[in-house]
Amino acid sequence: MVGEGTPQLLADAGVENCNASVDKLISSGLLKRVLAMTEIRFSNSMIEAWWRGLKHQ
Repeated sequence: MVGEGTPQLLADAGVENCNASVDKLISSGLLKRVLAMTEIRFSNSMIEAWWRGLKHQ
């Protein structure tokens, strides 16, 4: 049912998602981290490329 269980953080393995602060939050049990292209078969790399293009142009 929606609203039950631990919320999942779908993320890539970048330093902003895998660091001591986030690890501490994950280990507290408030969130469960699921890594794209490692633990699931899809990724948000297309939208990340679009944002990266905006940032650098």
